[in-house]
Amino acid sequence: MATPTTRLALARRAAGYKQGEFAELLGLSPARLCEYEGGERPPESRQADLAGELGYSIDALFPEELAVGEENLRRWLATDQSTLKSAGISQPARGLT
Repeated sequence: MATPTTRLALARRAAGYKQGEFAELLGLSPARLCEYEGGERPPESRQADLAGELGYSIDALFPEELAVGEENLRRWLATDQSTLKSAGISQPARGLT
């Protein structure tokens, strides 16, 4: 299975973009895109831009990051709900369960 960074580079190439062209299209430096593709820097804040420009959903292009994000969200919600219960608040906000 391709890693997220390899998947990004493969998707870019499949779309016919050279690295410099794609970086310019997104307003990135070629060096920054290289960092994203090489796994040196996670593209967290740029995932939507990268995936959208290549015609993919975020979860298709970056499934591992999504899974990590979902697990962190579940952990945070569990901790938050415990905190609410200990504070005497038994009903969590709508949509958080």
